[in-house]
Amino acid sequence: MKIYAHKTTAMQNMLTAVSRGYVWHVSGVVDAARLDALEAKFADLYGTNATVPQRYHRKKIGEAGARFFAYPVPNEPRFFWWLLLTDGASLARDRERLLPVTDKRQPLMWGEEYEAVRLPGPDTASAWTWRMTTQRVASWRAEISAAVRQRRDNRALDQVMNRLARLPGFKGVRAQVKDLYSFAKGEWTRIKRGSRPFNDRHPPGYVRYRADEYADSAVVAARLLAGKKPFSSDAPMVSPVHGPEREEAVPTGARAARALIIRHADEIKTYQAEGWTHEAVRVWLCQKYGDIFDIETAAFRMRLKRALQAVEKIKKSPEPQENPTEPPEIVSAAHEVDALPIVAEASPEAEPETPTNEKRGWFGKLGF
Repeated sequence: MKIYAHKTTAMQNMLTAVSRGYVWHVSGVVDAARLDALEAKFADLYGTNATVPQRYHRKKIGEAGARFFAYPVPNEPRFFWWLLLTDGASLARDRERLLPVTDKRQPLMWGEEYEAVRLPGPDTASAWTWRMTTQRVASWRAEISAAVRQRRDNRALDQVMNRLARLPGFKGVRAQVKDLYSFAKGEWTRIKRGSRPFNDRHPPGYVRYRADEYADSAVVAARLLAGKKPFSSDAPMVSPVHGPEREEAVPTGARAARALIIRHADEIKTYQAEGWTHEAVRVWLCQKYGDIFDIETAAFRMRLKRALQAVEKIKKSPEPQENPTEPPEIVSAAHEVDALPIVAEASPEAEPETPTNEKRGWFGKLGF
């Protein structure tokens, strides 16, 4: 099992799963020594280690898909864990206390800090995002008020603002950080009364998809049990681009999708022969390469069609011969040349070269 090196990436992958139909959840905390046993249990009972084609097949026959996520608890030898399921038949419905992600009383949460919510956009449909819990926002407000009231050190508020700017830049979190900035500015103006101008800050940067490094869960658990940090430069890490699971580099640019479709053309044709839809193929590629294939199904269908046609055209084109034979007329002419008598050529010194107009200079160009 992979453990993402950055919390933001793990949170982003959980939201992606929820947006794709994993709308039932159960979560908890487990000791580092028991993580492998819990992972093996969920894999045997619910199929959390299934591949994308296997999950798609289970969906077709009415069974639920399952995903398992885990991340280290800060400064403790324990892990947060989450089990997400889709609609369908599963043993988890009888063995686990599953809750819908839309439950307002017990939503999908990241510890005690964040909760997954669906927020509408000004010009777009509602989308899943993370936001801080009410208790966490209240603790930030209390910390801001305490920092503003420190008379001896005006840098205390700057330190709090810098920590806010490093929070994950999800849509819900960014909106809350902006409100906290406004609260801090109001507190500063009311208490300091112009003794020092308030420095406006920018909210955290937007979260964008990135293929992050990850480590094996057994390695991370062993480091926690040894009292070390879960991730470090000396720990074995795997890059999703250049790691063992993907030996070839991922192309970039406008034609990246076409190049990747051509790379997996044989696999795609096999899946299509098994009855996969265009959307299923797109989801499979999106799981492997991320937002390169985060496009509309109609646009993906057209790109897929053109890329596969290009592959067929290349296969039907005649291959160049390694030792091409010369045409018969050229061969016969060569034999005739070989049959001619050898005549001694004149030495270059025997007859001087007649200078051309170019070699005569401008007199030659005039015809002299």
